[in-house]
Amino acid sequence: MSSFEKLEFLGSGALNLDIIYEIEDMALVRRSGFDLHPGREISGSHREAEKLVDFLESHGTLRTRSGGGSSANTICCLSLLGHRTGFAGVTGEDQAGGFVLEDMAEVDCSMVKKRGKTAVCIVVMEKTGQDRAMFVAPHSMEMCFADPEVVERVGDTEVLHLSSLVHTRGLNSQGKLVDALRPDQFLSFDPGELYAARGLRALSGILKRTDVLFITEQETEMLFPGLSWEQGLKELYPLINRNRTEDRGCRCLLNETFREAGGPLTICKRGRRGVS
Repeated sequence: MSSFEKLEFLGSGALNLDIIYEIEDMALVRRSGFDLHPGREISGSHREAEKLVDFLESHGTLRTRSGGGSSANTICCLSLLGHRTGFAGVTGEDQAGGFVLEDMAEVDCSMVKKRGKTAVCIVVMEKTGQDRAMFVAPHSMEMCFADPEVVERVGDTEVLHLSSLVHTRGLNSQGKLVDALRPDQFLSFDPGELYAARGLRALSGILKRTDVLFITEQETEMLFPGLSWEQGLKELYPLINRNRTEDRGCRCLLNETFREAGGPLTICKRGRRGVS
């Protein structure tokens, strides 16, 4: 039996230093060679990230720096609401890595490996208030976290929440966490554009175990080329965990929601238009 404290939520995904800029017109960024669009996410090298920062320093306004990553942000918010949370991932041994972990002070980060250079996510927003665009320069070893101790600790949580990693092997590492789940545990999955771009076949192993799926219109259309996002959602729903309609017998806040819904949940994120 594990000697660790039981968690309500365990997250896994990228751990970034988020650098957020505001700019008059996103087209200026595109003309400089970066294919950034509101509501979209791309990835590249740390050298490219430095060039983008140099451009934004002279053409935009720095708004803030913070720890980031989709799953990490979710887990931090849940910890602030009083839930017992943990995170499994990789951050750098540098100053930026220390800054990221300081932002996660209320989260159990004993499963976070510290090595190399911290990942960077440059967030660009137009002053008109459109959705943000993101450029991610990943940690070169972001997938190297799923050691036997971390996999064992999956058993100490009620909900596992996953978001994307840039490197191909990252999906395989997260698959090890999914395989360690018991039937009474929940899986929440937010694939993002980076995973949606890999296609349904690459995601099928995680999707078939997913209880709560967060996805955008754009990501749905990426998974189902030629279909509208509404049609794509109809095609997607049967592929997730349709057979798991029972009460899990745990006190997790998802248990009642899951039971009332009669099955898994697909939540389409639509920016300022809310969810559907």
